[in-house]
Amino acid sequence: TVGAMVGTWMSSGTIPMMIYYGIQIVSPRLLLVTAFLITAVVSVVTGTSWGSVATMGVALMGIASALGVSLPATAGAVIAGSYYVGDKFSPLSDTTNLAPMAAGSELYEHIVHMLYTTVPATIVSLIVYAVVGLSADVTASTSSETVTTLMTQLDIMYNWNPLILLPVIIVLSGSLLRMPTIPVMLASCLVAGAEGVFLQGVSLKNVLSSTVNGFNVTMIERSG
Repeated sequence: TVGAMVGTWMSSGTIPMMIYYGIQIVSPRLLLVTAFLITAVVSVVTGTSWGSVATMGVALMGIASALGVSLPATAGAVIAGSYYVGDKFSPLSDTTNLAPMAAGSELYEHIVHMLYTTVPATIVSLIVYAVVGLSADVTASTSSETVTTLMTQLDIMYNWNPLILLPVIIVLSGSLLRMPTIPVMLASCLVAGAEGVFLQGVSLKNVLSSTVNGFNVTMIERSG
């Protein structure tokens, strides 16, 4: 389901839109901190670390690449936020529910006890990410030719529309309402696929293909 969601979110322009505006909003020096916090929050809200990495994480990696921020460091921040923090504390996560059930404990008692080790590690991580980011040489990154070229290409390929963020809203809203994860993700895929067809000009065949084989830029006709 996560793979299908990534493919349809690319077809609809949801992930590219997050990259496009993220480049303009996020400070390169604070990208590692931002990546850690965003993926942690999304994992807590959705209960799926894989989903967080495959959606927000992909967008953040695209932003890091455009701004000249270290990709290995960004990947580390994404994985740490999604798995170590977000997935451990989400009451919707399968592992967070399974552990107290197996040990004969209560869910929120289990979450409280994880705070003893996770909070200090999170604080140390944020300090390290901040120090590394602030000391990095990213002076001309945001005005580089690479960034300009990327944004121009995205502008040509996609039609920007506020509706493109609807798949994200569906996932977050469904999680906050504690609805079953897989049906919510499938609903997000369905909406994103429809947006890919009607807003981005992707054929239905290519949308269906993107859910199984992944997205390819040639699926958008005007990109050629």
